[in-house]
Amino acid sequence: MPRINTNPDLDAIINEHNLRRNQAAHQLRNWKGVAYENTQVTLVVEPGDIEAAIADSLSMPFSEFILKFVRDLLSGGGGCGRIV
Repeated sequence: MPRINTNPDLDAIINEHNLRRNQAAHQLRNWKGVAYENTQVTLVVEPGDIEAAIADSLSMPFSEFILKFVRDLLSGGGGCGRIV
């Protein structure tokens, strides 16, 4: 955990909620564990899955297509991708 006065925003949160620095460090570690728990996930996608996703989304704007494709990969929806 950073020392006092190295991160004014963090110091403000600690002071606002009357936390001890070790409490804040513990809560931050817990939050990071949940928020970033997918960092060790490997997604396996077959070329046919990508072709089908593109064919199903031809009328979609590119950014919307990418968002949908990534969401489908992460959720396993639409038969697209497997988490290994």
